[in-house]
Amino acid sequence: MEYRINRRTGDAISVLGLGTSVLPAGEEGVRILEAAVEGGINYFDLATAESHTFTTFGRTLAGVRSKVRYQVHFGALYGPGKSYAWTLNLDKIKASVDWQLSELKTDYIDYGFIHCLDEEKDWEKWNHQSYQADIVTVYLGTNDASYTREIPQRDQEFIDAYKLFLGRIHQTQPQAAILCMLGTMDQRLCPATKRAVEEYAKNHKEVQIEYLELPAQSEEDGLGTFWHPTAITHRKVADKVVAKIKEMMRW
Repeated sequence: MEYRINRRTGDAISVLGLGTSVLPAGEEGVRILEAAVEGGINYFDLATAESHTFTTFGRTLAGVRSKVRYQVHFGALYGPGKSYAWTLNLDKIKASVDWQLSELKTDYIDYGFIHCLDEEKDWEKWNHQSYQADIVTVYLGTNDASYTREIPQRDQEFIDAYKLFLGRIHQTQPQAAILCMLGTMDQRLCPATKRAVEEYAKNHKEVQIEYLELPAQSEEDGLGTFWHPTAITHRKVADKVVAKIKEMMRW
């Protein structure tokens, strides 16, 4: 099997993936998944016709979860004994994804697909004007570092894109403060992130915006799957973030 590297995540993705539209239930489905993994396939798209697909995946691939990549569709609706349906209702989407994760016997998604937002009117469901936040928190740059790799030109690409994103946030949430953070898993883009925030703040004095560099996680606190933070690290990070938000908002 040939593999291609996702330059944003570093994942080695098999050039052949497996769709699951008509994955059979029971032993036949198990044999198909086992054969796929044995043949080197590690990318699975989970837009399926029947909900039993998730149970079959959990039964078959839970033991090799770290070696496979799942693409889950946000908006595809699944549940016990149900055939495929779709929805734009956020609560139903969350409940469906929670159920899928449970059946897959995993607690994370590798790739997400926004499902059935086909027309401009569909995006109106995500109208930012329906809610005005007090503060928006931004944590971007961990996976981007696998692309930028401290190459100056790519760092500048990141800075330019970051500032555009901050502008979009301010456009949709004009009254909100903005707190930008980075550092827990990878600190290579911390200087670029800080620079982006400083440059944006200099040119937009009406925006309350600050940068918080977080300390790198410690092996003493443990490391999760693919070096993700443990509950201990999350708590330490949360304490620092909460303290900074209280300082900014004078809460």
